[in-house]
Amino acid sequence: MDTTPSLEPITIPTNLADLNCDTISDFELADEVLEIRLEERTQRTRLRAAIASAHGTTLSKILNTQGLTLRELRLSVSDNFRFDGAFRRESLSGLS
Repeated sequence: MDTTPSLEPITIPTNLADLNCDTISDFELADEVLEIRLEERTQRTRLRAAIASAHGTTLSKILNTQGLTLRELRLSVSDNFRFDGAFRRESLSGLS
């Protein structure tokens, strides 16, 4: 397991946050892009270290003993940019 997350930025269209169930039918991605960076929080660092050092131990056992969940493995956006709101279950319920 790689112990160092990549520090490479991710580029996304500037209007991606505007995509939702109301705009999806005529949505077009912007040519301009926004650069975002992901960072590893303390709990993720701790969980990755526990997984890397746990030979012969199940992931379930590691999570239970550390008091963590799989959610702690996600990376966080280094600033307050929130782009996933349109893709959450409650936002997508109107698409059916």
